[in-house]
Amino acid sequence: MVVSYYDARSIAPLHRLLEQLDTIEAGFPFDLVLVVNRTHDDPIDLPPLSRSITLLERPNEGYNIGAWDHAWRELPNSELLLFLQDDAFVVRQGWLRPFVLALTNPKVGLVGECL
Repeated sequence: MVVSYYDARSIAPLHRLLEQLDTIEAGFPFDLVLVVNRTHDDPIDLPPLSRSITLLERPNEGYNIGAWDHAWRELPNSELLLFLQDDAFVVRQGWLRPFVLALTNPKVGLVGECL
């Protein structure tokens, strides 16, 4: 799981998402990576979580796509990656399982979120 965050925006949506990812049953195990698109050097204030977060930081170039590109290049051994923006939110228990199941079909190479 890769979450992108632009540090010029409010951190409140990121906190909400991280807390949801930490407490709402996903239906499938996952590691959590946060890519911060940096505009300043102030430390990132993360909420207390029961899971660890891998923190990657980069200059704010290329928007969220740039952050996600940075993440998959930094995580070359990852079999599956789900990319979320910091303002996404979890709407149900077992939310990750459908993404993983869709990707078990060898004809599917990309799965995404929608409204």
